[in-house]
Amino acid sequence: CIPGSPHYDKEGDVCGNDGKRGEAYCSYSIGPNVCAYCNSRVIDGANCGESDIVIVDKNACIPGSPHYDKEGDVCGNDGKRGEAYCSYSIGPNVCAYCNSRVIDGANCGESDIVIVDKNACIPGSPH
Repeated sequence: CIPGSPHYDKEGDVCGNDGKRGEAYCSYSIGPNVCAYCNSRVIDGANCGESDIVIVDKNACIPGSPHYDKEGDVCGNDGKRGEAYCSYSIGPNVCAYCNSRVIDGANCGESDIVIVDKNACIPGSPH
């Protein structure tokens, strides 16, 4: 990813593994020319790396009677930093939030970033 002339790659442009597992994106928040993808779990509909999952309560969310908490329901720190969500992919009753970076608009933990090419994207390119 090269942000300037002659490529002008934008944040989020596909730069590797196009249309395949591990599709990678220009990710300037990771580095100046980085093409990367995230190997992660999901919290509130967004990727979250294993090392960035913060479990607030292991028993806060009840998917069945009488609570019927849904995936993504707020379950802790409502409206505050670290707002937590029912995250059944993390555990059966887990309330968690994510501390992470962003790749293609989704959270990704530092240890889950997979850099495909440090020099593949050039922002502003007419291609």
